[in-house]
Amino acid sequence: MLNHILIPVDGSDLSERALDYAKQLVDTDGEMIIQMVVDLPEPLVTGMYPFSGHMGVTTSTLSPAPVIPATKEHFDAVKNDVKTRAENYVHRLIDQLKLEGYQAEMSIQSGDPFEAIVQTAEKFDVDAIV
Repeated sequence: MLNHILIPVDGSDLSERALDYAKQLVDTDGEMIIQMVVDLPEPLVTGMYPFSGHMGVTTSTLSPAPVIPATKEHFDAVKNDVKTRAENYVHRLIDQLKLEGYQAEMSIQSGDPFEAIVQTAEKFDVDAIV
């Protein structure tokens, strides 16, 4: 059995199924680290496509609106919303694991998923990544 297992999740059913495998591998005293790497948007926001029929525009004449730089306040609000959603999602997974008697911890990071997963694995000295 393993003591520390890192389970990166992305919100998909497939990533959540990894939790079932991790439960079979973790020691009774062991801990699972549930990690989500969020993809934060660039500080540019692309304009919306107009709705069909809006101002005489139909779906055949749609073209992208120009890229509009976001204000710092808007970008920060979007960034905070993305992180909050990720934290809420991972908290739900951890709460379920704890109800089942497992020890679990959360890791939310932003950036390149590969780099973030490797850094977390090193930080927690994990025995496996599932």
